[in-house]
Formats: sequence, C-alpha cells, structure tokens
Amino acid sequence: MPAGRIPEPTSKQKLKGTYRPTRRKGEPVSDGRTPEVPDFLDDTALAEWERVVDILVANGTLGRTDRGVLAGNCQSWSDYISAVELLRREGMVVVTSSGYSQPHPMVAIMNGAWDRYLKTSRELGLTPASRTKLDVRQVDTKTTGRLKYIGTG
Repeated sequence: MPAGRIPEPTSKQKLKGTYRPTRRKGEPVSDGRTPEVPDFLDDTALAEWERVVDILVANGTLGRTDRGVLAGNCQSWSDYISAVELLRREGMVVVTSSGYSQPHPMVAIMNGAWDRYLKTSRELGLTPASRTKLDVRQVDTKTTGRLKYIGTG
C-alpha cells in the first residue's frame, strides 16, 4: 500500500506560502548552516556541490542535516557525467562475442545515475518543476504590507 505524498519541509512550505504553524508540531528545522563537504566526493561531484550549496543556503532550504541527500545528488551527477563521457568514447551499442548488438552496459548505469540525480534534485528544490512551487518573495510589513520580490528579475 502506498505511503502517500512525501511531506514537504517547513522551509519549502514557507517559500511556497503554504506554511501553517498549526499543522507542524515538533518538526526539526534546518539550521541554515552549510553542511560539511564529504571527503569522498570526486572533482566533478565537488564542483556540483560548490555550485548548488550557496543557492540552497540562500533560499533557506539547506542545513547541516541535509549533507547526505546533497552528497548523493552531487555524486549522482558525477556518475552520470562519467557514464556519458565513456559512452561518447565507446558508443551506445556493443557487439557481443556471438555477433549480436546490444546496449552498452554503461547505458543502464547512466540512466540509474540520472534517476537518482533527479530524485534528489526534486527533494532539494533544484528542478524547474520543484522551483515553481517555491515563492521567493517576502512581506514588506514596514511600509505597505504587500509582497515584494527579493533577488533579481
């Protein structure tokens, strides 16, 4: 039996404007601090980490407790890039010893890495669809009480 929809963290609900304090009791809140970079990340994963961590901290959707999902996201990106590069060199199809053509085994690895990357990207709010649910406005209560946009655009 399906467990239902995955609950959204409070930080994402606040960005979307759907946060209701009466519906959240005792939920741990991200501390807003940058997670420590894992030492197992390769160069490609580390570059991805550096690319997204500032964005997530600025949005208020990342804390130290999110280290694992962010590391998984970055490593999945690296695995995907490695598979793509190998397939460019070797081709998408291999010929077996009996003469049959079949997809290169790295195609499955590439697809799996991409699936993991997308899943963790959605969790972190890094996909276009997941970003449409975020509201990066804040209330200007000092003057008009109206919403004002923060950031560029």
